[in-house]
Amino acid sequence: MLNIRGRVITLFDLKSRLCWSKPDTGEGRVKQYNVIMKTRDEVLKIDHELAMTKCPWEDPVGLAVDQLGDVRDIVDDNILPPPANLTGIAADFVHGVVEFERNLLIILDVATVLGLNNQASS
Repeated sequence: MLNIRGRVITLFDLKSRLCWSKPDTGEGRVKQYNVIMKTRDEVLKIDHELAMTKCPWEDPVGLAVDQLGDVRDIVDDNILPPPANLTGIAADFVHGVVEFERNLLIILDVATVLGLNNQASS
């Protein structure tokens, strides 16, 4: 749980959720960033279809991550299926991949990561 300006937010540790072990840096705590997701009501103001299909959470939630990168606009037509050799619990969370500047970016299914995938179309 996280309290930001009086707003209580459920925080999911993405590395733990993907069953990735934390690196042993010998320094103890690794730097962490909190990515706060917009709620369904907030997304409704931007894109109704996106809110109804991909954003089932009504309450504030966030993801704890080790690094932040650039924000990219991705067109659905450019998303490829996940690689066939992707296995384990992390594979269940991958929506697809997209090639961007000679790199492959993994697109996560955030509703599945949060354990809400069966509510996405309600």
